[in-house]
Amino acid sequence: IDTPQENGHIVHTEEDLHDRSDSQASERRTRRKRKRKKKNKRERERKKRKRERKRKRRERKRKQMERRKRREREKGQGRRKSASRRHSRSVSWKEREGLTEVGERYVDGVRSGRSLSLLHSQQSDLHHTEPVTTAASPSQHSPTNRNTHS
Repeated sequence: IDTPQENGHIVHTEEDLHDRSDSQASERRTRRKRKRKKKNKRERERKKRKRERKRKRRERKRKQMERRKRREREKGQGRRKSASRRHSRSVSWKEREGLTEVGERYVDGVRSGRSLSLLHSQQSDLHHTEPVTTAASPSQHSPTNRNTHS
């Protein structure tokens, strides 16, 4: 008479007991287990690669956007700069030709930036056309005495 319980497993018949200890069956089990583990590992690797690809794509897109933004910013700055340069050039040209008359332009008692720059260009033009030999000539370009000369 067999004991129905043998080391944790409920054993019903003699054949069942035999089948449990059967080498082929255990082999089959280990093979299945190995297969499962392998499959899981493959799955993990696949997911990892997928994550990596996503991350790389995100990085690339971010870099691209940064580049585009920087380019736009630089382009914008360049446009603004060149426009202002063109404007000042045209004004100084008209000025030289005597088409516009630039007097003392004041905005709330303070000379406007444009009239200041025009004044400065006038001074430099004067400086280039005729050599000045007075004691005041070095102070012409100093920032403190700029408004005194016209």
